[in-house]
Amino acid sequence: MRAAAEVLSRSGAPDLFALALQVRCSWALTQIYADGRADDGHAQALERALDALTRVAGDAPCPLLLVDVPILAEAYAEGVKGWADWRAEREAERMAEAAEAAEQMRVAVLVARDDWAALQLPRPEMLSGRLLAGHIEQVREHSLKYADGVLWFTNPYGVDGVLAGAPDVPAMRRFLTDMAQQVTYGPTP
Repeated sequence: MRAAAEVLSRSGAPDLFALALQVRCSWALTQIYADGRADDGHAQALERALDALTRVAGDAPCPLLLVDVPILAEAYAEGVKGWADWRAEREAERMAEAAEAAEQMRVAVLVARDDWAALQLPRPEMLSGRLLAGHIEQVREHSLKYADGVLWFTNPYGVDGVLAGAPDVPAMRRFLTDMAQQVTYGPTP
């Protein structure tokens, strides 16, 4: 019997009838050798064939070759639902990745334009000036404090770290760019 993955129609599309026939034949072999004379090879072949069929079935109804065997009809329905769920999860992941990429592009454009207001962040010059004046600043759940020639941060989890020496404008620009990109400084749980 050909491998389930090789069963294609002349058009190159998966041949559902041939895949269903492989499932039915594999099931028949498991029934013939149910007395324990055979190894698990037939059961594994049945699982592979059913997996191949349900992977390509889409929303096709249960093939007639399987409807009269309740365990195969149920396995087909569960497999189709499982693959549909899997495809839906992959599509949701793909959409989330696309949305994240679009957001990263939007942030990069706004940073390049120095449009910090659109990012709801302070301007680097203003942040630098306030820190040099001794103020403690909060930016995206990070606390910044300049003391004794060192710019300290505390991340959202209470972890302290050194961000830079003096809070000059280039250092603040790098920090604000990271904040716009949702970077969390320091160790996170």
